[in-house]
Amino acid sequence: SNQKLLTAKVDIPCSGHAYLVFTDLDDFPGVENVNFRFPNIFDISYDSNITTPEEILSVEVFQTYKTVVE
Repeated sequence: SNQKLLTAKVDIPCSGHAYLVFTDLDDFPGVENVNFRFPNIFDISYDSNITTPEEILSVEVFQTYKTVVE
């Protein structure tokens, strides 16, 4: 399978900001699923034939809030 998992710890001010990640990745090519784990962990499944972690991490929310790949 080409499905890979990217786990990102995002320095959002509170869990209410989680929707920003979902919004930014909603129509992102290759991103298949985003799972939020309280308080600030996002498990992002993606198709490695279509996109890369670098491309995913270039979206606005990850530039706005410090993001560490776990």
